[in-house]
Amino acid sequence: MKSPTSHYLYILLSQIFSTYLTHYRNSKWSSYLHSLHPQTTQFWKITRYFAKTPITIPPLTHQGEQVYLTSQKAEVLAHQFVRSNHLTLTLGSSCHSAKITRFVDKFFQESSPSTPSLQFTTTYEVKHRISLLKSKSAPGTDGITPSMLRNLSHKALNHLTHLLNHLLRLGHFPALWKTAIVIPIPKPNKPSNDPNSYRPISLLSNLAKLFERILAARLTSFVLQHQLLPHTQFGFRKKHSTVAQLARIAEYVTDGFNRHKHTGMILLDIEKAYDTV
Repeated sequence: MKSPTSHYLYILLSQIFSTYLTHYRNSKWSSYLHSLHPQTTQFWKITRYFAKTPITIPPLTHQGEQVYLTSQKAEVLAHQFVRSNHLTLTLGSSCHSAKITRFVDKFFQESSPSTPSLQFTTTYEVKHRISLLKSKSAPGTDGITPSMLRNLSHKALNHLTHLLNHLLRLGHFPALWKTAIVIPIPKPNKPSNDPNSYRPISLLSNLAKLFERILAARLTSFVLQHQLLPHTQFGFRKKHSTVAQLARIAEYVTDGFNRHKHTGMILLDIEKAYDTV
């Protein structure tokens, strides 16, 4: 059992240490600010950081009533985001939907190759994937930042590699990694009191992002190896830019023009595409 003297000494040392750290941090920060020159990029980055105003959500209009409390505004926005994620689209008739279903079923029965077990990861790959995480990526609910992962010891990196290999072996994605901190961001030129004027930004766990990168590398390799994507798909593919797609379409139209043929194009613009797809 500690004596009162040792207890007070511990408190005094803690206060001295805290004061020393505060003084050291302030002096380092002051020296850094004095070293900045107005012509440098870093100077203007810091200036913009302190000049920017925090996002504040004004009272929202919900079902004809004004919502003022922060907790109530959070509930209204949460309800709006959930409703948007459950939107459904009616495309074509029931006959059209049945035809698509038969086509998809036939594809998986006849065309889909057998999927082998996922290749396990290594410490080298995990370290490489960690280095690809964005340094300024905000942490999720676990509070783990990319900087923390980059500074893991070799032993901790081995433990993390074993954990990810267990997940690959079990085909399991932890439910905690699917939980996100949702930040509402106002859409430009939209009424700020309308809940529809906000889009959600989800802050996910950086461990989840790391695991997703490892999974994506294996899935992409499998898809490319078996040529499962049509050559006309340019979205979400490496070395397939929108410029190349426009050039392909322009060449197709020009070829039709030279052959004295007409070219038609159907464009589909879906509102809240990410939510509805």
